[in-house]
Amino acid sequence: HDRNMSSVPPLAFAQRKDSVYLTIGVPDLTNEKVDVTSSALTFSGESGEKKYSFSFDFFAKVVPEESKWKNHGRNVQMHLVKEDKEADYWPRLFSEKIID
Repeated sequence: HDRNMSSVPPLAFAQRKDSVYLTIGVPDLTNEKVDVTSSALTFSGESGEKKYSFSFDFFAKVVPEESKWKNHGRNVQMHLVKEDKEADYWPRLFSEKIID
């Protein structure tokens, strides 16, 4: 297994009408970089010898200035604020089907 290869970490999401909660299931994450734009999320980090990264377009627009994330040690939790707070629930988090 190539050490320089990075893998997509386990992801889980939940949502409310106005926001989305994304949990990135990597314990002891270090060197994490998170970039949230109105239309996409880019993430990278390391845990021990493993590298993780992904970049996806959201299903719909979010408000980066109001969105937050925090590394809790056992996982990283993100709170993403939807731009359209009156729209129906997103059928999925990302524009492509990555996680159910």
